[in-house]
Amino acid sequence: MNSSSFAARIKKNKRKVLILSSFLTGLAFVGITAGISFTFKYNGKHPREEVQQFVKKVKYVAFNPEKISENSDFLAIKSLLFDGNTLKNTIKLDEYLIPYYFSEDSKQLVKFAQQNQKTSSPVFDFVDLNFDDLNQNFIIKFRARQQITDQKIAYSDFVLSPVSFYDSRKFLKADFNFALQKITEKIEEAVSNFNTIVSNFSEENSDLAKNHLYRALDFAAKINSSENSSQVEQNLAQIFPNFTDLISSIRNSKENLIPDKNTRIFDINFAKDAATNQFVSVQNNIATMFLQANLTQSALDQLGDNFEINGNKIININLESKDKKSIFLDVNEFFANLKLKPLVYNTEEKETKLVISKQNPFDFFAKIKSQSNPFLKNSTIKDLINPLLAENLSLDFGNFNKSIPSDKQGIDFIFDTPNTKLVNDNGKYVVELPYKIVLYESFFDNNSNEIINQKDLILRIEGFGLPINSNIASSAFGNFLIPGTQKGIIYQQEPLFDNKSANLSQFISTFGEPVFAKVPLNKEELDNLILKRDYKALADKLSLPSSYNYNFDNFEAKVRSWSGQTLIPNLDDISRFKNLQTTTSINSSNSSQNLAVSSLVSNTFFQNPSDVATFFADYIQQEPNKIAKTFFELAKYFGLLDQNRSSLQIFDDDLQEDIFKKAEKINLNNKNIQVLSFNNHFEDVFNQGFFSTLFLPQSIKTKIGDLKDKSASEVLAALKDQEIFKESKTNFDLNQIKENYKQSVKFSTLADVLLAFYLKSAQLSNFLAWEKIDSNLNYEIVFQKGNEISKQTLDQEIKKITEQPKPEQQSQEQPEQSEQPEQSQQTQPSQLSEQPAEAPQNLTNSKNYEYLTLNFYYNIGDERTNKFSLQTPVRKILINLSTEKIDPKVSNQEKLNSLADSIPSALLNFEVNDETFTKISQLQTSTTGQQNDQTSQTSSLETHLTNLKNTKDYFSKSLDSAQLKFDIFPSFENSIKTDTINFLLTVSILDSSKNSQAQNSGQNNTNQAEVLALRSLKISVKKSNNSQSSTQNQQTS
Repeated sequence: MNSSSFAARIKKNKRKVLILSSFLTGLAFVGITAGISFTFKYNGKHPREEVQQFVKKVKYVAFNPEKISENSDFLAIKSLLFDGNTLKNTIKLDEYLIPYYFSEDSKQLVKFAQQNQKTSSPVFDFVDLNFDDLNQNFIIKFRARQQITDQKIAYSDFVLSPVSFYDSRKFLKADFNFALQKITEKIEEAVSNFNTIVSNFSEENSDLAKNHLYRALDFAAKINSSENSSQVEQNLAQIFPNFTDLISSIRNSKENLIPDKNTRIFDINFAKDAATNQFVSVQNNIATMFLQANLTQSALDQLGDNFEINGNKIININLESKDKKSIFLDVNEFFANLKLKPLVYNTEEKETKLVISKQNPFDFFAKIKSQSNPFLKNSTIKDLINPLLAENLSLDFGNFNKSIPSDKQGIDFIFDTPNTKLVNDNGKYVVELPYKIVLYESFFDNNSNEIINQKDLILRIEGFGLPINSNIASSAFGNFLIPGTQKGIIYQQEPLFDNKSANLSQFISTFGEPVFAKVPLNKEELDNLILKRDYKALADKLSLPSSYNYNFDNFEAKVRSWSGQTLIPNLDDISRFKNLQTTTSINSSNSSQNLAVSSLVSNTFFQNPSDVATFFADYIQQEPNKIAKTFFELAKYFGLLDQNRSSLQIFDDDLQEDIFKKAEKINLNNKNIQVLSFNNHFEDVFNQGFFSTLFLPQSIKTKIGDLKDKSASEVLAALKDQEIFKESKTNFDLNQIKENYKQSVKFSTLADVLLAFYLKSAQLSNFLAWEKIDSNLNYEIVFQKGNEISKQTLDQEIKKITEQPKPEQQSQEQPEQSEQPEQSQQTQPSQLSEQPAEAPQNLTNSKNYEYLTLNFYYNIGDERTNKFSLQTPVRKILINLSTEKIDPKVSNQEKLNSLADSIPSALLNFEVNDETFTKISQLQTSTTGQQNDQTSQTSSLETHLTNLKNTKDYFSKSLDSAQLKFDIFPSFENSIKTDTINFLLTVSILDSSKNSQAQNSGQNNTNQAEVLALRSLKISVKKSNNSQSSTQNQQTS
């Protein structure tokens, strides 16, 4: 074949190497890989099926234009690749050959993605390349391969395909498309490396949107407000300057330049999505922007007239990271990681800083629990915690700590103080303070206060010092201190306002509070009880009315409150209390100064004033609206409001600041009452009864002013200076308290009642002393013997006291008590200011008495482990003891007490029909106040209540050798009950020997006989519900 014919044949068969677009058809959306990646997953199909389908997709194979020039002909390529008929050893076919396929969406040729031999995706094996001199072309033999396991590989069948030639204009089109692919990939790569969009708060450029975190929706709203592409870039520069810089650099990048001409291939601008007509669309928190790529006029000129223009190319840019997460703030993820920063404790004492290891955990816990002002509560709690810290409390924003200012609006943490816990963690006390983080819409610079998210967390405050007694080395008592200073202060206040002389105070401090009995314990018996550690039995004996009548409950009631064992009624329980309205005398010479009292009486609840204080301590932690609604109901039970009055949801809204303004509008129906009390605690108002008695002094009413103009915060702030017990000192003495009590105004509105409650709260430090430590605590009383005191020493000490001026003025100022309930004798506190001056003097004449200082305290511990770790302060009492081996008084009293304590209820509670009830009622009415005919009173009652004989027989048969006397008196309770009549039955054991002497002398035996033992019991006679019933011996419930 001659050269001319050969040249003609070459010309005829000559084809330019196929270089096709390596882009997704139509300039694919961002996030879609330019080449198709096929991942093999074994799903039960034949292992070769995937590779067979993969290899069938190949439509063309072309030489790589980067390796072979577009102007190369068959002979040039053959010479480059072959040595004779053999492929050169240096040739790697996968570098010289590129396979193409038709895309399923645009049906245009697309280059396969670059092969990665290390993945499990199918790859091509180019096995052999041959040439055909006759047809002037090359034939490639190849197959697909996929690694299934480490040992197994799936292969497809071999495929033979020619390598074809096309003209250069086709090549240029592919080159432009390839350039656009590179541009797209570069944008995607850059965007995926952007951090979450937060404006740079250290940036001084005021044009940037500062203090702002952007969600995808915020970003979309800002950008979509743009009118055109130019304005998009202006808005974008304020939020996302890195993005605008990226687009600017892409426009001038080498990928966007026509080779050898340095003119742009594409004009790139932001465009609206055709479907939404928005510059930004958002789906699943991923924002997508749209770039329109138009071929420049220079590029069109290069392609020539034969180029088919398919319209503008739209590139979808998904603003997401490499792991397919939004580059904008994910609110849920951001909020999930929010918490308070770890606490860093201060280690040096400074002017405004404390060292936590020197703080009592119980004091700190109680202070947190006692914050009653909901408007200042959160800031007050911060003020309690921050002095312990090297850095103040603040939120931990994680990776955004440097970006978000500490004072950023729209996010807050709120403490839940009522649910704070004090936890014993392996002997170390930890305060667990719940708090809520709330995220508002305004956090993102919107005007809305809508809550986006909120969650509950717990702040652990630890590192407190162990509350061990500092005097433990010199003390006989080695337990921990009482839990909290305020608790210790109130525990020790007995009496509450102490006006004792210095000598009397010194006497009590040295020897103890004198508590003497007419029938004292035998010394041997006391020693045995202490030796057996039967402390409860000893406390019972010391508290018997017929013995020492010592009121331990004033101390134990406080211990009950700390242990969570106080029996607290709900409002439904209180609604069933009896209401007694009476007066109490302030000055016996001036009846006009009497105060009107309303008292709620219960035989089950509130037996001690501290029980009421515990009830108040629980309510002071509630929201003001709940407190107001509670006292609205209590006002009805106290008889201040009619029972049918309704609050009409007046306190149901969230305007807590307005409770006094609202309460001022609620006028009371009964405007005569000045004092509110429970179980007549007002009778002891200058001692323990002060805790539970509510009254409003005129001075406070005047100081606060018109309540209808006062917010709750203003009222509470005005009461702050009323705190009485602070750091072991009292701000008021007894005379001041008396003066305030005399000034008690009449309650006229519900606001007055609320003000009296909040005043009591301020006086008693928000009832801090009664704050519960835990619900899983128990306690026990412990006695330890102190020094024995000789009669001579005691007489000398008493002489020192009695030489002082008698406090007659003080006794005159004591209010003249209204009628006292007999059944409450056991709970009446001892009057320490009166007893030592007279009682010791009268009782020390007995040669058979010895005197002993007896120490007692309470241990408090974990109910579950029965381990005691806390101890109350030690109290001292000075008691007299009998030294007789056999003391008939002690023996008889013990027998009588034992019988009285175990008497069946049926012998004290009776039901009678209407007729009998009327007769008994008339009987008690006609004899009320008469004490001159006790025997006839007993006989008269026994006439109508025949089964009373069984009660008398119960004692007579058990004490058959003793002479007994039975007396019956009406009870004060009959004035406040209509369906029950109560009597007091007094059982006395008389000295039979003296009675015999009296009989011989002809004297009245009942009046002359000495009483060896005495015990009073309450008998209840109830009207039967069945009007036909005539049974008098049925037991009442």
